[in-house]
Amino acid sequence: MRQAKYRAWDKDLRRMFYLDKGHFMIGGTGQACMFCSIWLDELIKNNFTKEGRHKPKILMQFTGLLDKNGVEIYEGTIAQTITQDGVRLSKFAYFYNESLARFQKRRYFDGEIYDCDEISEHGKEIIGNIHEHPKLLEEKQ
Repeated sequence: MRQAKYRAWDKDLRRMFYLDKGHFMIGGTGQACMFCSIWLDELIKNNFTKEGRHKPKILMQFTGLLDKNGVEIYEGTIAQTITQDGVRLSKFAYFYNESLARFQKRRYFDGEIYDCDEISEHGKEIIGNIHEHPKLLEEKQ
């Protein structure tokens, strides 16, 4: 059984939170409101509005896959393929395709979309994510 893990990007704090405990509610279009005991102090201090509501987050699910270094791949992850000589071949960003109900990746130099699998992801190395490192997708291949 695949482990359900999530991370959430806080637009206001410009910070990624990793969720493996606690409770959260999912709203429309991938936004989430979180209330996790491990972050209670920080949430009270930084994330509540005057009315006591949570500000929206962008929720990303763990794909169940690992890169070549054993790092977990989530939606929004940016990874690259590098040859043994150190030449970067391609960069990919991972996303969940709602209509196909599966995780996929988009190659950034031509926009091609590929399915994800353990064998092909094993050769990839995570270099960032689309929220903290958007410039990685602007760089030339």
